[in-house]
Amino acid sequence: MLRSYLVSAWRNLKRHKSYSFVNICGLALGLAAALFVVLFLGFELRYDRHFKNSSRIYRVVSPESTGSPYVFSVRALGDIPEIEAVCAIKRAESSSFSGRVILSVDGRRHFEDRMFHADPSFFQIFDVSFIHGRPETALAHPRAVVLTRRAAVRHFGTTECLGRVLLLEDKWPLQVEAVVEDPPGPTHFRFNVLVPVEAAAEFSGYDDRSEWGDWNYRVYLLLKPGASPGDAGRKLVRCFPEDVRQKRAGSRVDPAALQLQRLTDIHLRSHLRNEFEPNGDIRWVIFFSALGLLILGAAILNFVNLATAQALRRNREVGLRKVLGADRRRIVVQHMGEALLVTSAAAVLGLAFLGLAFPLLGEFAGPGLDGAGLPWARIALILPPIVLLIALAAGTYPSFFAAALRPVETLKGGGGARSRRFRARGLILGFQFMASVGFATAAIIVSAQMRYLKNKDLGIDKDRVINIRLSDDVRGKADVLKRELLSHPGILAAAASNFLPARDTFRQTFDWDGREPGQDDMVRWIAVDADFPKVFGIRVVEGEGFAPGDETRGERFYLVNESALKRFGWDRAVGKRLEVQSAFGKPGRVVGVVKDFHFRPLHFPIEPLALILVPNTKMFRFISVKVSGRDLPGTLRFIQDFCGRTISGDDGVWAFYDEEFGQIYMREIRTSRLLGFLAALAAALAGLGVFGLTAFMVESRRKEISIRKVLGADARRVLALFSRDFLRALAVGSALAAPGVFVFARGWLAGFAYRIVLGPWFFAAGLALVASLLLAAVGWHTVRAANADPAVVLRSE
Repeated sequence: MLRSYLVSAWRNLKRHKSYSFVNICGLALGLAAALFVVLFLGFELRYDRHFKNSSRIYRVVSPESTGSPYVFSVRALGDIPEIEAVCAIKRAESSSFSGRVILSVDGRRHFEDRMFHADPSFFQIFDVSFIHGRPETALAHPRAVVLTRRAAVRHFGTTECLGRVLLLEDKWPLQVEAVVEDPPGPTHFRFNVLVPVEAAAEFSGYDDRSEWGDWNYRVYLLLKPGASPGDAGRKLVRCFPEDVRQKRAGSRVDPAALQLQRLTDIHLRSHLRNEFEPNGDIRWVIFFSALGLLILGAAILNFVNLATAQALRRNREVGLRKVLGADRRRIVVQHMGEALLVTSAAAVLGLAFLGLAFPLLGEFAGPGLDGAGLPWARIALILPPIVLLIALAAGTYPSFFAAALRPVETLKGGGGARSRRFRARGLILGFQFMASVGFATAAIIVSAQMRYLKNKDLGIDKDRVINIRLSDDVRGKADVLKRELLSHPGILAAAASNFLPARDTFRQTFDWDGREPGQDDMVRWIAVDADFPKVFGIRVVEGEGFAPGDETRGERFYLVNESALKRFGWDRAVGKRLEVQSAFGKPGRVVGVVKDFHFRPLHFPIEPLALILVPNTKMFRFISVKVSGRDLPGTLRFIQDFCGRTISGDDGVWAFYDEEFGQIYMREIRTSRLLGFLAALAAALAGLGVFGLTAFMVESRRKEISIRKVLGADARRVLALFSRDFLRALAVGSALAAPGVFVFARGWLAGFAYRIVLGPWFFAAGLALVASLLLAAVGWHTVRAANADPAVVLRSE
């Protein structure tokens, strides 16, 4: 019996090739989407779960930032009984406070941006597999260094490097005390090199371990088994002296506001300042997963729609089987077997689709997954149950629908009222059109916002501006480097600063003339030289701006933007006192006001900003040059040669400003690409469904079409006849899609301080796009049927 069902299913698939092609391709696309969603979810939810004690590890955070004082971590272990171990971690910095350092071995120099200071208790909290060395001695002395496998191979060419020496910034020798495995799973904190906390003061020239005001460390706690995180969190404030609590009460870094954050929540639920890595977003994961499942649902409903229509075509076969003794159960088993056969074929094709599209889909989803490759072992485990579930979901209704057909009616050529049949299929088509119009409209809105961001006037001239990243060994020589760069005729101007797009500017407390007690005193600032406004085309709207030689006069000079002028409450700024309150700052005066410009991503409004004129200093991390449009290739070759001769490092030395600024919106770019891909996929599924259903309807009504043509109907009227019901379903689906698209678009655009205006024209564009696809799919079959010779079609009547 089973063999008979399989043979019958195979013959049916071969007999109706177009129907089989549409069904298998549609399910294959949906299955590929479902598999990718499963892989994506598995990757995102695995962050930091490979640590043995992940459920007991917490990070101390404030409402806005991840930082804590180091001295707090020292006191926490003794003052909070629920804590088993404490570890403080800080990104390694050179004496110029750069996040990248240079490590060299035998004269070979490499940039390293994943070097961190950590307490020896790091290996007590985070279990790491040691290749060479022991946890007890890995960070035992200030010049010890721990390398991951990847870092050891990069610097030494082998993991057999215990006892060998790395030179940091050409000054400090570090001895390799351990080599550990790379993290076995995704983590919010990826390190290549670890050095002791004790070395931080020597490397950076500033010891911040004993000051309660230096919140520069990430503090991780390992709680004792059974300890309550709530109890431990409430006791964090007791580690601070009373005078520190009173001084900081109510501020952004109030000790009373500290809380514990679960390690496994960091990647998807943390959006604080100063994270080690760009985090994900649980809302993005849910949204992306819902879209993938919606695609799968559309593919399943596509199958149900076509299979139900196909069951009506096979009504005589069902009637004969029932007359010959087949009961409902056998009819259901036969059709479910065919659904399983189709789904299995779709699974094979879906795997091929996924393999071809995975690199592109991984790029859409974000960093990490795109480089992981397809985990075939995991796919082999999850694919069979997914195939079975899809077969059950897709085959249940058509099977019971076929089993419910009455033998007498089917053998006479009936099978139910046409209106009721299309009503059910119309609802399914309405769902598919809802997904198609929704995706298309969302993709158009996101694309429009990205064009807006690209074309928005930033208030600065970013065209043909190149940023050159300075290595530590040439910082402090910006004036010499600028003179050499300006010797080339293709370079029009050059300026040194610590300004880089895609990174937050420094933000510290300021004091100024007329500041009232309790007034917000946090102001962003950029250290610049006198040529900075010239390179970026920043307009001075009050005063004269910086003059050559001002930086050497022993007085601090400032330019402030218009937003700062409003914050300070000044009518005029020139001559006013201004002071950044830090070791770097000293009293100075404002020499001008610049027009507001966007120095942060367009997610944020323009904030008060001070441009601080400083003498040639190691604070300057970049030289920005304005190049002419003449002989640009020759100018770029000169810059490349200049960097190769004067700047240490092996990557990322120079880049165009607008390219770096564009990197800020990488997540939005991925969203745009992903929605475009999903819109195309949803439209393809809807198109396949309409194409297959139209083929069935035209085939079953060929004689009707021929009679209408004999009576005078042309191809346009036939197309209108068949399109009417589809357009009705499209109207229903579009109406259902509109509220969801509006809510999504409004929520997504709310993340931008500067955005497009939502209007009905976006929805109209999405609807027009899907409608044109619909008419093309319907028109293909109807026009062919309408152009057929009626005599040939009707000769059997």
